[in-house]
Amino acid sequence: MEYCVFTEPQQGFSYAQQLASAQATERLGFAG
Repeated sequence: MEYCVFTEPQQGFSYAQQLASAQATERLGFAG
């Protein structure tokens, strides 16, 4: 099973928030 985290930057998600989200998902062992 794959789990996908998809962000919506056009909804006001800043670059810093996107980066923090990506780093957190990688730290938790998710890939992609």
